[in-house]
Amino acid sequence: MNLSTIQILLHIVPESFLLIYVSLGLINIKIKLQQHIKITIIYTCCLILLRDILNLYGLHIIFLFLSLTLLFRIFIEISWNLAIIASLLGFIILLLSELVLFPLVFQYLNTNIKTFINNDLILFSIIFYLTKLPSLIMSLMIYFFDFHLLNSEYLNDIFDFHLLNSEYLNDIFNFTNAN
Repeated sequence: MNLSTIQILLHIVPESFLLIYVSLGLINIKIKLQQHIKITIIYTCCLILLRDILNLYGLHIIFLFLSLTLLFRIFIEISWNLAIIASLLGFIILLLSELVLFPLVFQYLNTNIKTFINNDLILFSIIFYLTKLPSLIMSLMIYFFDFHLLNSEYLNDIFDFHLLNSEYLNDIFNFTNAN
């Protein structure tokens, strides 16, 4: 399925924006709109490259996860651990909502995936945004109620403590090998 320009603008870009917002919001990270837009544009380009140009259906999820993690690490300058957790949470929400809601919406609208892909833009948009409802609700909870599942500062403390202990153990191990 080749994405049209209108599908990219009406569906893929908003989905990317939402994914990034929810991913970071769930670990209590807020970024400036400029950073958000920059990450959204690059992530959307990665998505188009993987799905439309390279045709890596199925595998594109793994590569998009890695891309999003890398983008978080580079542009927001958070630790690898936080970048991975944020990406993982965002993709879990996105994939679970699609997995659960696509069959329900198809059944309710008495349609199938072929009709969904090949049909008019209005039906495509209705089905598309219905499956994004959990992410939309989550984003509203993050924005209005400062909802988050994990606190990034707390996670950093946990990972720093773990790394500190690992280095300490490595020093002890190296010391005992030297003698």
